Amino acid sequence: MQPSNKPKEHLARAKAHVEAFATAPTLEDAEHHWKSFLQDLERCWFKAEAHYGRSPKWNGWAAKYRKARETDPLLAYLRRARDAQEHTIADITSRVPGSITMAAADPQKPAYMSEVIVHKDGTVSGVAENLKVEVTSPSLGLLPVTNRGKSYPIPTSHLGQPFHGRPVALAECGLAYYAELLDAADAFLLK
Repeated sequence: MQPSNKPKEHLARAKAHVEAFATAPTLEDAEHHWKSFLQDLERCWFKAEAHYGRSPKWNGWAAKYRKARETDPLLAYLRRARDAQEHTIADITSRVPGSITMAAADPQKPAYMSEVIVHKDGTVSGVAENLKVEVTSPSLGLLPVTNRGKSYPIPTSHLGQPFHGRPVALAECGLAYYAELLDAADAFLLK
């Protein structure tokens, strides 16, 4: 069996979308990159199936990966979020509004504010005394997805380990899993 770059090309595209997602200037851009990440990650699997599936060893070897794609909360979520995006009209992301929180830096003393200016880049300046200001930018959140009548919550574990992460961390775990899968497939099937 000859090697193929097709699965790894889609994995590289998925990785590029995660990097672009992390630095997206707008929520619309972030949403585009998230959805494109999901598409390319699933295409990575499809291309792997198409290429390595020509080997008689593939089905037995790939069984544990197929099972993990169904049963692992993180992998199943990524797969089904892509399916929901592709085949339904349901939203798979949400817009989390930004916020500004002000509190006394030292709770034992009064806080004073005569002017506060919030700049476009999120920095805060002005005239204040004993004031702590925290600015949280708007962000893109994930939603539970439903596909073919089954719900997939936002994952809280991956490969048996607790997982609490933002979308980028979730995506990075998915990327790592598929990169390991492709490396293992090459090592086993292309001997």
